Amino acid sequence: MFDAEIIDDLRHAVQVLADAPIDLATPEQLAEVLGAVAATQALLDGVLARGLAHFSDAGGPEAAGAANAKAWARRELHLDAGE
Repeated sequence: MFDAEIIDDLRHAVQVLADAPIDLATPEQLAEVLGAVAATQALLDGVLARGLAHFSDAGGPEAAGAANAKAWARRELHLDAGE
């Protein structure tokens, strides 16, 4: 079973980072933040790809009125065909 609280935790963690005063960080701290953000973005891209594949396999795009997962992602997630 999927625990939907994970989404709330993710949103909260990202909001905490977004609200952090990064303009007060040292260059070393900024390098660490930027590295962590890039690594996290890569993980999220993997989750997105996995989720889209499962959504497609489950018939989600068609149920939502889209021809396929790419069309649904363009419409709903504002992703272009290359993403």
